[in-house]
Amino acid sequence: MSAGTDTNGSPGPKLEEPLSKAHTIFSERRKICYILTCTSISFLGPMAGTMYFPALGPLAEALGVSDSDINFTITTYKLVQALAPLLTAPVSDKEGRRPVFLASLVVFLGSNIGLALQTNYVALLLLRLLQSFGSGSVTIVSGATITDLVARGERGKYMIYSSLGSNVGMAIGPVIGGILAQFWGWRSLFWFLVIITGPPLVIMLSSFPETCRSIVGDGSISPQWWNRNMSEMLLGPKHSKTVNYETQATFKRRPSILNTLKLLWDRHMALLTTSSALFASGVTVVLATLPTTMEAKYGFNPLQVGLCYIPYAVGSLTARWTAGSLVDWNFKRHASRVGILVEPNRAESRQQQQLIPVEKARLELLLPFLYFSSLAIVAYGWTMNYRIHLSGPLVLLFFLGNGTAGVNSILSTLVVDLHANQAGSALAAVNAVKNLSAAAAAAAAVPMVDSLGFGWSGVVLAGLWTLISPGLWLVYFRGHIWRQTSSTEL
Repeated sequence: MSAGTDTNGSPGPKLEEPLSKAHTIFSERRKICYILTCTSISFLGPMAGTMYFPALGPLAEALGVSDSDINFTITTYKLVQALAPLLTAPVSDKEGRRPVFLASLVVFLGSNIGLALQTNYVALLLLRLLQSFGSGSVTIVSGATITDLVARGERGKYMIYSSLGSNVGMAIGPVIGGILAQFWGWRSLFWFLVIITGPPLVIMLSSFPETCRSIVGDGSISPQWWNRNMSEMLLGPKHSKTVNYETQATFKRRPSILNTLKLLWDRHMALLTTSSALFASGVTVVLATLPTTMEAKYGFNPLQVGLCYIPYAVGSLTARWTAGSLVDWNFKRHASRVGILVEPNRAESRQQQQLIPVEKARLELLLPFLYFSSLAIVAYGWTMNYRIHLSGPLVLLFFLGNGTAGVNSILSTLVVDLHANQAGSALAAVNAVKNLSAAAAAAAAVPMVDSLGFGWSGVVLAGLWTLISPGLWLVYFRGHIWRQTSSTEL
């Protein structure tokens, strides 16, 4: 990267080197393999949460408990999923990603084995708490790992894979759960989770390297001996002959829940977290009411209801091209305005980071996706209200999936842009507020739709999403100035 002029046209700082150093020593092929592994891991938690829904009735009957007792396991699952990363994510920022990945995957695997074998409600409740702890932790650390591997100029298209794992997992879970519960019973759900947890756990043990920049920097520094994968232990670490200690990040704070929550006091984080929480609430209302809506309006069975989530999942997948590529292009455009040439796998210097208005580069695309999602949810609400042909709401679910995935991924990208050295902690803080808000929205979803109807519920949610945009506009216009005059990390 090279710098020449700033946004006002005045000469910018001259750099001794026309291009900055590589962000990571890992090849593009290896980075993609690692990112796909992270995506598959981030898929587990949201899918485990929603594939449980079709089995609620059979579970209540098998264990001899009420529907409200079974629904309580959903509430506790969401609470632990929100709070667990506050503990584990800062540990991953300081001690490394692999230890947290391995511990969380083992907990997730063991809890699913227990859930498949349990025979009473207390065991179900406790094991679901463990399942949530493991799944919630790996979802956040997956996003932080992608930040380790990818420079800001390419982060948009890769960060979306992290959110895709969550969005697609949440949407496809009821489909898989419905099929398994109908043909093989509720225990098969948990055996399925055991099976699909195996491959990423084996990869993590055998070949996945430590990526945390406070441990290995750009990948040229060897990790702790106990943090090496089996390949490194047997064949020796495959690291660069030139060790670059300058790329090793410093994790300044002691890992703790309180220190993680303190990140929310930053002006950027406060506004972005509020926006993320309110947006997630609206998405939760749509997905939580889809089963009862489709049953009431179209007379669908659980399997057919599960299939209705597919358009939302496919729409989320397409955000890789609509949101991911565009947000990287826009970052390069803003960088070129201040005389910085963005190239693949090239990290900016501290001086260059301060020059680029990353807030504008991200929010110029986030806001259109937000308004697009607002229009889509209004249209979806009224099509459901008047029970038009099924193709109408399904097409709108596709567009809603694309819009919401775009908003979520760009928000996450901006959060880690601002806190790259403690990406796990920053994502965990945002995730905690977002998931708690989503849990409240899930509880209020059905009463709201029963009271207002589908059409006006869509209007209320669109209004809520529109109301958060002034805070985002404030970050757009003032964020770069705040960052230059405060200690906000980059």
